Amino acid sequence: MLLAVNAKGDGRNSTLCYIAICTCILICALNAHAQNTEDIKNLKTELFTSRNYNKKVRPVSDRDTPTKVSIDFALVCINNFDDASQTIKTTGFLTLKWTDELLTWKPEENAEIKSMLFTQEEVWKPDITLDNGVDSKQALGQSFIQVVLEHNGTITWNPYEVFNTGCTVNIVHFPFDTQSCDIRFVTWMSGKEEVALAVGDLGFYTSSFEKNGKWHVTGMSTYEEDADGKIVVGFKIDLKRRSSHYILFLILPAVLLSILNTFVFVLPAGSGEKVGYTLAVFLSYALFYSILSTSLPRNSDVISTVAAYLFFMMFLSTFTTVITIVELRVHNKETHGRLPLPVMKFVRLILHQRCVCCSKPDDFREDYLDGDWTSVIGPWLAYDWKDFIDALDIVLFWVFLIGTIATTVMSLVCASSHIILL
Repeated sequence: MLLAVNAKGDGRNSTLCYIAICTCILICALNAHAQNTEDIKNLKTELFTSRNYNKKVRPVSDRDTPTKVSIDFALVCINNFDDASQTIKTTGFLTLKWTDELLTWKPEENAEIKSMLFTQEEVWKPDITLDNGVDSKQALGQSFIQVVLEHNGTITWNPYEVFNTGCTVNIVHFPFDTQSCDIRFVTWMSGKEEVALAVGDLGFYTSSFEKNGKWHVTGMSTYEEDADGKIVVGFKIDLKRRSSHYILFLILPAVLLSILNTFVFVLPAGSGEKVGYTLAVFLSYALFYSILSTSLPRNSDVISTVAAYLFFMMFLSTFTTVITIVELRVHNKETHGRLPLPVMKFVRLILHQRCVCCSKPDDFREDYLDGDWTSVIGPWLAYDWKDFIDALDIVLFWVFLIGTIATTVMSLVCASSHIILL
């Protein structure tokens, strides 16, 4: 019984000791936190108040020494590429680093504080802006974005932005084209003697990049150049258009229409459907051409190979319609006497697939009128204008079919292999 009471007393003592230890640790942590917070307040007061820090003054001890600013660009996504207005909209964040010589301290003298956070409105920032933007000039970043200040004066600033920049579009090889677009940054007022921009260690890279459904990123590069006494930092992105959508919904229907255009010569002239058929194909081409024109730059100095192909096929469809109307006119023409000799030779050559052009029929003589002259001119009198139109349709079908296939193959090869026909 006594042992049980002692054991119970020991358990209570252990619980009390554990509670006491936890209370001491919590009090020490709160004291340390309060001490660190007070130290940060004191350090901030010393940096900004005691030293009379002015964020509008470039923070250097020697005014002849430029402030070096490094820029890295992390591409997050491509929002939109408008090849009609020749603009590209991208989302990403910059990493800008520079040294503020007026905001330095010794960690050993300030409770081992090595870095602090400040809003971007509290410190000096370089007047960097988008050089080739299509919108109005605006300062980078938002008021809630913070900068990291290290004890040696190094400031890291990460503004997150949507950049809408101009991009010259070359549509010759649409939809198998590749485009190169630049995103350029420059100081708005400061020259290179005051602010010297440079590409950072990371340069141009992707961070949690989201793939674009229309464009594939094939390359990324950086460059620096001197322009009007300022240093321009550029980030170049190479894009390749994803052409599967255009192949399925634009090129293949256009190719099928071009083949259907030749089959108008298969329809019999007496069916009465030839003109309606050709007009339907022509209107289909006009519709496709209008759809394509809305997706191409309207102020471009070049013409897309596919657009030129569709225009040629539409012109061919117009020419086919004219031929069909003329054929119907000839088809309904009454035959009086024999056809012209070249016409009869053409009909006999095409319809009977044998050449008789080399043989010349005997001249008509008066004595043939009294004899058996049907053996001489009978085969020639058997043909009429309807036979001529049938023979002409056969020739035009093969000519248009071979020409259409050759033109289609040549246009697609030139567009996909980046061959330019002048």
